[in-house]
Parts: sequence; structure tokens; C-alpha cells
Amino acid sequence: MSITRVASYTLALSLSLSLADPQVAVGDIVYNVSHSFAANNGGAGTIDIMGTITTDGTLGSITAGNVTMWDLAFSNPGGTQTTFHLTEMNSTFDISGGASLSATATTLDFTIPVPAFLEFPQISFSDTVGGPDISWTYLAQNFGTPFVDTSVILDSDGNGPLPFTQHLTNVTPMVAPLTGDLTGGAGVQSVPEPASLGLCFLGALGLAGSRRRRVLRSRSRTYEQSLSVQPDTLRDIDQPLKRRVASAGQMCHGTVLVVPLDAVMTRQTD
Repeated sequence: MSITRVASYTLALSLSLSLADPQVAVGDIVYNVSHSFAANNGGAGTIDIMGTITTDGTLGSITAGNVTMWDLAFSNPGGTQTTFHLTEMNSTFDISGGASLSATATTLDFTIPVPAFLEFPQISFSDTVGGPDISWTYLAQNFGTPFVDTSVILDSDGNGPLPFTQHLTNVTPMVAPLTGDLTGGAGVQSVPEPASLGLCFLGALGLAGSRRRRVLRSRSRTYEQSLSVQPDTLRDIDQPLKRRVASAGQMCHGTVLVVPLDAVMTRQTD
């Protein structure tokens, strides 16, 4: 089997799997993150979140397990907090309570649904180390009336001398899902791995080669038909030649005899 045919089958199989499964892995994607939240519930200035979130490349609905790495720098321009980095080594990422996250090639789109009574859908990053208190949370709650909070806390020394710094936005009552993009529209750093792109190129090359072979076969059949000899013409061919043609299996459908041009010319020159 030729390499172009293998490539054709590979591309066709890849496309079939992609269409059949809305969750398609295309290689690690590194999303940039850029947010700035006003410190309106303690402290001063803004709390800026800059960095990256890395997924395993799955597109469509994803879980926290598809988020493999992150490095988020929390800084406090205009305030007193020192910069703190949240990574997968010192913090957790949580999607729970009915909240959802959907990945595209350039965005990480979240949805916090309106909660039923005593439901708590949330998406959050929060530190797991003692001392500092760092978190970035979208949380909806319902104790009778649904509401949703967007909270960013940067308290780099915990209960130390630096003032507690927080951004807090509250929506009560919550009448529609809260949606947004975790990247803040910052785009991506990386694209699907070169191997994936190479596979697509090889598949496209295979399809082109397959089409070329079909064209050549069609031309070949047209040429053979142009050399077909009708039965009335058989009188001009002697019996030995007809026996050679018949023994070669060249009688088609019992009506048309395909005679090689070189054979006819040889007999004519004898």
C-alpha cells in the first residue's frame, strides 16, 4: 500500500474521530491570562492576575483534570501587597457544584449557573500553603435567594501587618448564569504540536495523490477504448493473431475486442 493511500486513510480516520467526539485533544495549549480587579473591599489599588493556564489540549467541555499547569502572578499595583504566584504546586483548581468550563483554541469560557436551594457552583484557584491567603473565585450560592460573588483575595502575609486586600462583586438576586473567559481575552502562547500539523499535511498530500491516480486511471481507460476493434474488423486479422488475443483474455463483454496497438502494427508490417 502506497504512503499516499495510508495518509488518506489516516486523515479520514482522524476527521471521523474529530467529528464524532466533541472533546478533541490537539496537543497542550498554553493560555495567557490577564485580569485587573479593583481592590474595592479592603486595601488599595488593583489586584492584577497575569500568567498562564495550560491544558492537555482538549477542546469543548473540560474538567479540572484537563488543566495540567498554571502559573498566576497576583500583584497589587497602587497597594501594599507583594506579588504572589499560584502554581499547581502550591494551589488547587476547582470546578464543582454544576459550574462548567469550555475550551476553545483561544479561550477558556466558564459558566456559573443559577443555583437551586443549597447548591454552590464555583470555579476557583486557591492557595494550599499556610500563611498567605490567595484566591480567585466565582461562586454562586442559594440559601433562599440565589446570588453570585466574584472574589479575588491577595493577602500575601496572611494575618501579618499588610492590610487585607480584596476585590468583591456581588449580584443579588442572581437571575441568569454568570459567564466569562478565564483568560481575560489574552489569547494563547502555543499552538497544536508540530506532529499534529505534520499528520494533517501528510493526509492532505495523500488525498491529492489519490485524486491524481484516479485521473490517470480514467485517462488510461479512455486510451484503451480508443484502441478497441469492433467485430467487423476481425476479418482483417488472421487467425493466429485472433488466437493470441483471445488467449490473452482481451475479449471484453463478448462484443468489443481490445487489441494492443503494437500487435496490430506488427501483423501489418509482416
